[in-house]
Amino acid sequence: MPYLLKIGQFDQMHTVGVFEFEENIHAFIRSIPFVEIETYEIDDVTFTDYSIPYQSLPASYLVRYCGVDFLLSHTMFTDHENALFFSWEPVHLWDEMGSDEADEPNLIEGMTRVDAYIIPNDEALAYIESREAIVVAVTEHFAEKGIPVSREFAGSEDGEALTYTDESGWHFLFHLDPMVVRAWDEKESVEAFLAAELE
Repeated sequence: MPYLLKIGQFDQMHTVGVFEFEENIHAFIRSIPFVEIETYEIDDVTFTDYSIPYQSLPASYLVRYCGVDFLLSHTMFTDHENALFFSWEPVHLWDEMGSDEADEPNLIEGMTRVDAYIIPNDEALAYIESREAIVVAVTEHFAEKGIPVSREFAGSEDGEALTYTDESGWHFLFHLDPMVVRAWDEKESVEAFLAAELE
């Protein structure tokens, strides 16, 4: 599985390139003499973070790997206070594998942002479909009472939510988040889901 490596500060990222194996990324980064390495454990799993303090960046430094150079320079970054960090993620090689005649979705590896949440690609389609089914079920439930349902807060930290307004005013129902989607997927019936979420 190939990986795409980037270096940067928050929304200012530079693409380093694609590596065939994740261990090659570690070798590339560790070859930079001014990289700071932090290793820690969470639930017995070891993680390694790499960073470069901005003040450690020279005017120019060539990172040589497999006979090719990547230029690092403090002029590449505008934030002079925060450290640079490395990030990588698996990428799909579109020229390899796959079939145009597949009967079932064959999603590439990786993650997809769905509103405020990051969902694994192999779960994203079903997640979105469940999410939309929830909206339809709730909208139809309230429509029977003559009450319109609204979708609000898209793009917020907690994500999109369903609300409604009746004679007594505005009411919040719930966020369309992974917990609600899981409850929908595990429901015994639409009525049971609505009873649990709307109580």
